[in-house]
Amino acid sequence: MRADTTARTLIPQQKIGGAMSPRIPVWIGHRPYPSIKDAKDACRALVAKYPGNGQAVGPVKAQGSPQLVDDQDDIAFLHDLLKSHPCPGDVIKGGVKHFLVSVNADGHRNQRCLWVWRDDDSADDFSWRDCVDNAPREAP
Repeated sequence: MRADTTARTLIPQQKIGGAMSPRIPVWIGHRPYPSIKDAKDACRALVAKYPGNGQAVGPVKAQGSPQLVDDQDDIAFLHDLLKSHPCPGDVIKGGVKHFLVSVNADGHRNQRCLWVWRDDDSADDFSWRDCVDNAPREAP
């Protein structure tokens, strides 16, 4: 019997649901995040940055308190994030005019979420969680 002499790579761990699990890096465009949790935290921070002003914005009604995403770094991040959506073509359709943060379309628990305002002036919310879960695990 021969001893295993291969080097072992240690994978950083993070606590998930009471158990330790490996930290798997995630890439949103050219931006690396040490874990899925870190990428999701970045998305939560972006949504929190736009609390809304109570006015209608384009095709999104005022009761959702929408706010236009106007920071160029945030816009670039959202374009990259949207590329990881499980069905990006369904969300983007003819092209993206703007991104918004507003209450989700069904008003469920009054949660704020990301919206795409398309070139044809239609709008729809999309799941940043699905985008992060589907993001590449290796550098582009």
